[in-house]
Amino acid sequence: MIKGPGYGLTFLYYFALTSALSIVLAHQEGVAWSDPALYKLAVPFGLLAASIGAYINQNTLVTIPVKKNGAKTKQLNESLENKGYAKVANRDGVAAYSRSGLAKLLSGPIFVQIEPRQIMISGRATTVRSIEKQLTDK
Repeated sequence: MIKGPGYGLTFLYYFALTSALSIVLAHQEGVAWSDPALYKLAVPFGLLAASIGAYINQNTLVTIPVKKNGAKTKQLNESLENKGYAKVANRDGVAAYSRSGLAKLLSGPIFVQIEPRQIMISGRATTVRSIEKQLTDK
């Protein structure tokens, strides 16, 4: 099953990007590169953005135990369709779902592997958690 970057790598990405952007913007407003205030300002912004970004955009893998694949598979497909996802590929038992248009750029793909007693879903944490909640509530 495909599993993307987890919390740590996503946190690092958002922290570095936001901190660097904060430093450049503050410097353009007249703060000197050698001024410690520049970095004292950038680190909190980086930590805040990294915490939020990593929570929302980290990839995660969930495994949902099932008794009957047919009913859960139908619920899964309905849930994905309601979120705007459509199947774009199926290779080696792993189905890839993606959104179309601009939404495709703002949301990552979802990967689904259906086995006899479980369904594994991998993708952005917020989307995967939402799908998991829908499948386990019913």
